[in-house]
Amino acid sequence: MLDINPANEKAARNIEVARLSIKDIIDHINKQRQEQQKQQQQQKQTQEDLNQLLEQQKFLANKTQQESQKPSPDYNDISKEQSQLKDRTEQVKQQLQKQSDPNNPDPKQQQAR
Repeated sequence: MLDINPANEKAARNIEVARLSIKDIIDHINKQRQEQQKQQQQQKQTQEDLNQLLEQQKFLANKTQQESQKPSPDYNDISKEQSQLKDRTEQVKQQLQKQSDPNNPDPKQQQAR
């Protein structure tokens, strides 16, 4: 229609509205894609953290068993390591909860909003 009548302002406005709508849709799709990639990256990192925690737990279990076979076992160092491992496990648990419940965002994100 603009080819026939370049002065048709209504057609020009409609084309501009359509162009802006398409741009908004593309931007929204790109944002969703980025969020999905970020979520996948977080899940991968959490899985690596869980694997690392599992290995540490196995190591501490073996260490505890070896210590228990000594005539006078000293569990102080093992107890400290287990406490640190427990704290780290709690952190990973919280990360998992955030990832599995998108309606419960990080308090820092809520403050930023």
